[in-house]
Amino acid sequence: MNLELQGKINEGLKKINIIINKTNQTQVPLTGEEITKIVEIAKRYKLILPLKALNTLYDNKRSVEYVIDYIKPQIITFFNAKKLLTSDRDEYFDIKLLNLCIRVKKDILTFEDNEVLRTQLFEDFESFKVACKLYVWNVKLNECAKLNSLDDDEIQAVYNKNTGRLCRIANVPVKYEPTTDPEEGDGSGESSIIPEEGEEDGEGGENQEGKNQEGENQEGENQEGNSDQNTNQSNINESTASETDQPDENQDTITKSETFKNIEKFSISFTDEDYQYIVTTSIFIFIIFLMYITYK
Repeated sequence: MNLELQGKINEGLKKINIIINKTNQTQVPLTGEEITKIVEIAKRYKLILPLKALNTLYDNKRSVEYVIDYIKPQIITFFNAKKLLTSDRDEYFDIKLLNLCIRVKKDILTFEDNEVLRTQLFEDFESFKVACKLYVWNVKLNECAKLNSLDDDEIQAVYNKNTGRLCRIANVPVKYEPTTDPEEGDGSGESSIIPEEGEEDGEGGENQEGKNQEGENQEGENQEGNSDQNTNQSNINESTASETDQPDENQDTITKSETFKNIEKFSISFTDEDYQYIVTTSIFIFIIFLMYITYK
């Protein structure tokens, strides 16, 4: 590397650091213009964004639309280099990409730092993981939550089974899913679909942020599950259950569909804390009752 190019790279990193340090010190969120400037500098000098910069971008993930066009191609290039993705013409490409990013985010799929650095895309595995988290958040916010902000007729016009599956994997299910083929299957032989992407890194604030941005109201933070078991068979039964559980031919399809939706809404309204509170309260009342009987 010649001195002139190295000087340009150092100058680019210096400009990025100024922006990053300013927002970290003032706690004022990055603007879309500032994020765009970081991306433009990184592209111009072909920089590997440091972990500090990626973490700051993730802290400002409500503006992820300004950075996703830069981050997503890098993630795809990395997975292609590892021969983990098929062609982007594959019907299920987005589903497989989201799946891989979730597995990286949860440390189910990991890479050595040197292995990551050799690609000249990210400086280490932790940086790559933050990039994957940005991609997952973009799917949640700018694909699924935006879809849920439409009315039912508008959703029906753009909905397809892969969109529904993508949002279920991102754990932001489409609020209204038009009737689909009972034999819904991807035919891809994919056996590693993680049906729900729960948060495990203290990011519960994502749920509220999604509401403020695009009406996202269902993060499902308590659905972490046991996704770190059987990496090659990670809970596919749960994923396919919601897709293939169709009504019998001899039953009223509309009535059963409405009942299922009501049950689903009811179940979503309770969290682990709610169940714990109910159980604790029941035990307390039972103890009081025993004491009353005893002393009486």
